[in-house]
Amino acid sequence: MSHYLLIGSGLIGRLTAWRLLEAGHDVAILSNDDRRGSDSAGYAAAGMVAPATEAISGGALLKTMGQRSLQLWSQWLKELCGPVFYQQHGTLVVAHAADQSEMERFQRQADYRLEAADFHLLDKQALHAREAELADRFQQALYFPAEACLDNRQLYQQLEALLSAHSNWQHCEPIGHLDAQSIDSLCRRYLDCAGSTFDAVLDCRGNGGKANLATLRSVRGEILRVHAPAV
Repeated sequence: MSHYLLIGSGLIGRLTAWRLLEAGHDVAILSNDDRRGSDSAGYAAAGMVAPATEAISGGALLKTMGQRSLQLWSQWLKELCGPVFYQQHGTLVVAHAADQSEMERFQRQADYRLEAADFHLLDKQALHAREAELADRFQQALYFPAEACLDNRQLYQQLEALLSAHSNWQHCEPIGHLDAQSIDSLCRRYLDCAGSTFDAVLDCRGNGGKANLATLRSVRGEILRVHAPAV
């Protein structure tokens, strides 16, 4: 058994801690976020597992990693004690008439970067058969059948419970530049041990790691969450 210290408790921190615990290792976590992870990008994200659509702008490596993620998510979620919503019904890409030129550009990139089996062009009739409400507004859609989505907030809740029970998870002040000296100081202050206690220290801060990664750049995203219990 090895001893790991993880700095940060966002999506990468939680997943890494979980898999290390599953592998039989000892895990400590230091994070200035609350245990809900409400300050994490992963908490606010859309929860899409979309290797093909993301690869159109992100490249072949992103597609390869995303396809592996599709395999892993369906396996990993079964290991959790509580439910996490997950479905693999594909992705539909649509555009309003004013954005039709962008849609055409997107399709050209898809034709260039993806395999023929990765997506299909649906006409209005085919779109109606799949999502009737969308067909009222859109004439066509690109359909990526293999893609999935999950409820990231349910995932965060399940991992919060698991890590609270099985790791040494401590809240700390915001962490700036990380080096051997600052890690040792953090360990002595919050974990009552020396930094050398751990076999490895993993920086999982994401956007919080700017002090160590000068070229790190945030990307803004917007999410609309709709509550429609009658649907």
